Amino acid sequence: MTGRGKPRALLFAACAVGAPLSATAADRWRLPPEVRTLAQLGGNREALMRLETEIRRCETARATRQVAGDACLDLLVTGATLAQRIGGRRAAEGFARRAAAAADAALPEAHADRALAHRLFGSVLAPDAAALAEYRIALNIYVAAGAAAQDNVRGDMLRLLDAKARYREGERLRRELLDRSIAAKGPDHPDVAADLTNLAINLSAQGREAEAHPLLVRALAIYEKALPPAHPYIALLLTNVGASLIALDRAAEALPVLQRALTLREANLPAGHMDIAVAMGAVANALVKLDRLAEAEALHRRALDLRRAAGSGGAATVANAVLNLANVLRLQARYADAEPLYREARDLYARALLPGHPLRLNADWSLAAVLLDGRVKLAESRSLFRRAALDARARLATYPDFGAGAVRELGTWRNVFVGEVRAAWALGGAR
Repeated sequence: MTGRGKPRALLFAACAVGAPLSATAADRWRLPPEVRTLAQLGGNREALMRLETEIRRCETARATRQVAGDACLDLLVTGATLAQRIGGRRAAEGFARRAAAAADAALPEAHADRALAHRLFGSVLAPDAAALAEYRIALNIYVAAGAAAQDNVRGDMLRLLDAKARYREGERLRRELLDRSIAAKGPDHPDVAADLTNLAINLSAQGREAEAHPLLVRALAIYEKALPPAHPYIALLLTNVGASLIALDRAAEALPVLQRALTLREANLPAGHMDIAVAMGAVANALVKLDRLAEAEALHRRALDLRRAAGSGGAATVANAVLNLANVLRLQARYADAEPLYREARDLYARALLPGHPLRLNADWSLAAVLLDGRVKLAESRSLFRRAALDARARLATYPDFGAGAVRELGTWRNVFVGEVRAAWALGGAR
């Protein structure tokens, strides 16, 4: 999947006195050479200060109609980029807002630089709804023009939606990317397999595993036909297929698939590689479903040790491994051993993920559940369940109607609502 690219290199030429309302890129205000030099040498702050002076000159000339309406556009885009580099979010937003306004006022509706300006504006906006609105303007322009940059904008939007775990909204974009890959490269291209995998992950996150699984199987078949047997993408797809089988309650089928993935990882990666830990944890998850808890615990401990030692992958990946181990201990009724691990996972998720993310919600109710199971700290258990229930209701509120998607979401958090009631009863009985 293509990611967000930097704004394209723009031409900077001398300002044109008496230019028409809209200028060509070559007729826009020239970027001062010292600004370009300072930026290339990493002096972004000083470059921005000098650029601001030039922008004021350009905008004064524009206000008196000495230059075209979009004459300052390239300067404003550069200003937003420099402000982003030094962490000046408000300044970047201001430059990008002015760039979008100038482009809208001076350029034709389908002009590519209008899309560029709105995409840049979306990238610096903090509120997700406002950012998505800007991205949609850019996407519509690129789609109308048939421009390849439309896929980059979809990638921007998907990163924002995935960070908020708004998978239902991202599904349409994933399908559009898949359709474009098939049309451009044919149904058996490895890039199509990547888009199939991304769509499957999206559907799985929505609880639609029966729809996700055949997409993963199809992607695996493409990779096995197009890539060498030891290619890491094959091991990755084997892990995804196995995890999907577990979600479909087909753990006995999943285990040999996941063991094959682990064998490939161990044979082709250096000892201690993070991907070995991923494959190891997946095998352990299958063993849990098959009630082979001692074997699962040993593998989860090894996977967690690998993740801690690697020191990479981020807090959320360590949290996943911690939570997996805690869950195995809880299944063995070792509540006192599981509790500190649940607390660690919850803290790690809070550092790595945005509020309202389902993994944070899951960590809250998992800790609440182990406290309830162990009949300790019942007031805290009830508080955690209530917090998780509020987050679950907030997620349900994002559905415009109570359709199939909302029903699936409700089913995902059924244990939260039941646990809230159980914790209240247990607390009342303990008084």
